[in-house]
Amino acid sequence: MTPPITVAAIDDHPVVLRGVQALLAASDPGLDVVAIVGSVDELLEGPGADAQVVLLDLGRPEARSPHDEVSDLVTETRKVLIFTSEDRPVPIAAAIQAGASGLVLKADPEESLARAIRRAVAGELVFSGPVANALVQQSDLVLTLSARQVEILELIASGVPRRSIARRLAISENTVGEYLKRIVTSYREQGVVLGNAHSIVRQAQLDGFL
Repeated sequence: MTPPITVAAIDDHPVVLRGVQALLAASDPGLDVVAIVGSVDELLEGPGADAQVVLLDLGRPEARSPHDEVSDLVTETRKVLIFTSEDRPVPIAAAIQAGASGLVLKADPEESLARAIRRAVAGELVFSGPVANALVQQSDLVLTLSARQVEILELIASGVPRRSIARRLAISENTVGEYLKRIVTSYREQGVVLGNAHSIVRQAQLDGFL
């Protein structure tokens, strides 16, 4: 008899995941949910550490960066499948680049989850529906912002004036402006035209940089 595929889940909505556990038990008896926890550390310190597939929600309030969390979880014997409501391209791209096996959106049909788990174990890059497909397939096309560019955008989003940003970062106001111009240029190269600092911050938020 073939042993079941062991599955663990990291999410801050255990009620939802209990429903997922019941769904998987009903739709595919060959999947065994062995742990439902709230953090990567909790999973790695408990029985979920031996799971073959980890379902990871990127939208948890206490979550670290998608890249760091996926990097900590992925091993030769443990796959990570992003199971989330997050549909911004930057977090998805970071997770895929760190080694996640694919993306299942919580809004997609329930039966797609069991199929995605089995395909992930088989070594495939998987997605649960057309939106997830687009996010996964285009994850390598997402533009990259430097840590300093993101830092400046975070300060602007917090209402810090350019002069204060310059003092805080020990750079000139002109340099702050140059960072913003480079961001605008990066977006323009991808067909997104931005006009002022507010529009830059808004786009960065929509993409998941902030």
